[in-house]
Amino acid sequence: MQWPAGERWEAWVTTLPANIHVYFDTDGTEHRLLASVKRGSAMEADRFFLELLAESRGLHFGIEMSGGAPSRVRTIIDDRGLMADVLVDLFEGTDAEADVRASVDGPASDLRVAVDAWLSSVLLAPAPSSRSKSYPRFRADL
Repeated sequence: MQWPAGERWEAWVTTLPANIHVYFDTDGTEHRLLASVKRGSAMEADRFFLELLAESRGLHFGIEMSGGAPSRVRTIIDDRGLMADVLVDLFEGTDAEADVRASVDGPASDLRVAVDAWLSSVLLAPAPSSRSKSYPRFRADL
């Protein structure tokens, strides 16, 4: 994610030989190890990590969502529904929610609708392929 003033936040994963997925992040100044996950597949591990990150707005990992919405979001994840779900959970109740709502044309009473519209202007990601599929959430209450 990148903000208009040049701030950025990046997260990435590496997989160890024992099929343990290790998640890191950086704000350009500080690099942190956030979590390790052992799941059956990389996609399952990524979804699990993203859901925990979003539902806690980063607090489970010692980071916190603060400030406005980013002006660019770059990802290799082609499941736009998953990305929208993660960002709704991450932004809800923060200054970023107000930014997202203000950026869409017309009233957006549903934050998910506003995030979908906002994503179309800020998301840098591969186009969803015809083979892309939506994956169910781990926790239905998220």
